[in-house]
Amino acid sequence: MNRYLSDCHGYNAALQVDAARVLILVCALSGLASCQTIDDSESTTTLPSGTTAIRSTAQLKIDTRLAMDRGHLVEPYEHSATQLILKVLEKSPDDESILLMRSDLSESIMAVALDLISDERLIAAGEMLNHARVLDPDHPNLPAVTRRLKIASQSVSETLKIHPANLSGRSSTLRRQLSILGQRIVEENAKITIRSSNDASARWIYQQLSQDVARRISATMEYGAPVAIIIRWPRPKG
Repeated sequence: MNRYLSDCHGYNAALQVDAARVLILVCALSGLASCQTIDDSESTTTLPSGTTAIRSTAQLKIDTRLAMDRGHLVEPYEHSATQLILKVLEKSPDDESILLMRSDLSESIMAVALDLISDERLIAAGEMLNHARVLDPDHPNLPAVTRRLKIASQSVSETLKIHPANLSGRSSTLRRQLSILGQRIVEENAKITIRSSNDASARWIYQQLSQDVARRISATMEYGAPVAIIIRWPRPKG
């Protein structure tokens, strides 16, 4: 009986010692946690000033490039490339990389304007050109695209396709048709573009257009298909 009581007393003492050790360990861990909290607070307060602004500008540049890649160049797209690049320019107006990006964006907008001109969508083309003008008024390509739009607004475009078999066979019917067309082109002071897959065919078409006229026909050549003559007739006045 005494031995049992003695063993229990020893057991209780051991529990007291273990409890003290646990308490010390908890205090130690609490101290480490407090130190860690202090360190985190100090690291936050010692960040260089302007870090947030730098990240913001860098992110805007990334977002601008992504919008360009998606084709979201101007309004009505939300967060369009034009809107984003203007924000970047407010923060860093003299950054060469940003100025280069602005030039690239302006060229992309003007490329869309040229496509719209080719499709006879002149009002939409003018709107796109205005976006490019506001974004980069000194862009070197702006005057040429402006002239292209002005010429297009003064003419009506017509595309006459040429059957490949008639062209390859140099048919007499096609010769007569081109001769008559050439006379009308000169009379109405129209301009043309000859679209063909090779120089030889384009030159032959031009020769047939010019064979019965006294004045040179204003023409440009382009590669593509189908073979065709794109005529820009002067728009009637009034």
